[in-house]
Amino acid sequence: MATRVHFLKATRLLLPLALLAAAACAKEAPATPTPSPTSVVAATPTPPSTPTPVVATPTPAPTRTPTPAPTPTPALSGRITIALDEEPGSLDGQTTSGNSLNLMTIYNIYETFLRQDTEGKLVPYMAESWSTVDAKTYRFKLRSGITFSDGTVFNAGAAKATWDFIKRPESRVGGSARYAGITEFRVVDDMTVDILHKGDITIPFSMSYHFQLASAKQILENPASKETAPIASGPYKVDNWRKGVAVTFKARPDYWGNKVMGAPTIAEVRYITRIEPGVKVATLRVGEADLAPGIPADLATILPANMVVNTPGIEMYTLRFGFNDPLTKDLRLRQAVSLAINRDDLVKVYAGFAKPPMGNQLWPEGVSGWASRPVIKQDLAQARNLLQAAGATGKSAELVWPTHLPQMGDVAKVVAANLTTIGLTVTTKQITGAEYRTVVREKTNPPPFVFRSFGHEEGLSEVNFRKGWMCGGDQSVYCNPEQDAAAEQALAEFDPAKRTQLIQRMADILERELPLIALVNPGLVYGKSAKLTLPLLPNHLLPVADMRLTQ
Repeated sequence: MATRVHFLKATRLLLPLALLAAAACAKEAPATPTPSPTSVVAATPTPPSTPTPVVATPTPAPTRTPTPAPTPTPALSGRITIALDEEPGSLDGQTTSGNSLNLMTIYNIYETFLRQDTEGKLVPYMAESWSTVDAKTYRFKLRSGITFSDGTVFNAGAAKATWDFIKRPESRVGGSARYAGITEFRVVDDMTVDILHKGDITIPFSMSYHFQLASAKQILENPASKETAPIASGPYKVDNWRKGVAVTFKARPDYWGNKVMGAPTIAEVRYITRIEPGVKVATLRVGEADLAPGIPADLATILPANMVVNTPGIEMYTLRFGFNDPLTKDLRLRQAVSLAINRDDLVKVYAGFAKPPMGNQLWPEGVSGWASRPVIKQDLAQARNLLQAAGATGKSAELVWPTHLPQMGDVAKVVAANLTTIGLTVTTKQITGAEYRTVVREKTNPPPFVFRSFGHEEGLSEVNFRKGWMCGGDQSVYCNPEQDAAAEQALAEFDPAKRTQLIQRMADILERELPLIALVNPGLVYGKSAKLTLPLLPNHLLPVADMRLTQ
């Protein structure tokens, strides 16, 4: 029987064959029959510009998606419960961002043009292929036969409706900085769109995570309803949301992917919020929850071995300085803090499920542009001298961190103890996710010390450049035109070796000026029921349709 995981692997195995075939020669995959859906937005074709010669090394030729032979749809049965760290304020993945919301909705409610497989490679999803028309144009051929859960058809016009909604200023879309490089979203024909850009190689990765497609009918007629009952094309739809208790999704028997990608087998998924790590582990032990991502490594040891799985981390925990703060605007203070921190002690917090950063790279190993650099070693004597030179000995400051990253509290304790050793008194404060999202965007009076996690869920670290440490980034309090120039060149460079050189130039600047300090690259530990099997995706998403529950 075909499964979704088998489908993704088959797609990757056929990539070399796809590279040998021109996109125009391949036949369209047959659409999955659907019961007379209603098309809401007609695609208005825009004559494409004549392709210009490629001036940069292009991305691979269109990746075609094989359509497996039809297999019987397995019966839906059973329910799983997933314990998350935080209840989202909204289920609208287009306007709201947050770790818990992403884990709930991406690949479950919302789907994307592309997706990542278990090895982190991009594979077709709602788009059956993608290619470069020229150095500043990506072309996506959309898959036919897809319907949203309200029965409306997915086509280029529906995709354009999502784009138009995202770009409306009043929509206040979270993570909109990720689309800063896109200049136009162009409808070519009913099942083809071109994305024109300034020269941004990260766009396909954003199309695998943040560009979540919703029903055009809902967007146009009642966009506010997406907050509690989003309508999209995924294998599940919202059944009910009892705020403060649970959110429940139910599988769609009419899901378009049942015969294309392999059907889900779990009938219902329930999401509960358990903030305290110990409570989360307890829910697993007593059977209240079947899955809990982000279990602290030390608590995971009390669970049986068949209830614990882990995967390399995509996040880099950092300490961000408030550049307008009188204390931290002094470079010597920032240097003192960096030298005072024992990064080996931070790795120990994760009981071996972590790695130290290499230099001050804000991206982990395996991410584009990473290079081996020396780990910054603790030097308390030099740190004390720098602190004294900055006139900060004996000063006090507060370090804040969010509830949705509970083990950051243990990291905060180590950092605070290290800084106290050199003569700087630091207290730690945990704040809610909503408070945190306000704090990290405060530019006029930012707090002196804020823990900031950079997640590289799209696989390419460059998507964080714009928001995290470039001039004008929505979460950046730092601005250096030299660093921005290297970042912009890296965003447009197709050649991996040249791109790595540019990103390492950025790393040199970040190491010299220390707007942020790389602390630790934690792995992700999952607690799970022994009866549950799940694929571990590098972007840490939890597609329930790929899970299997044995009775």
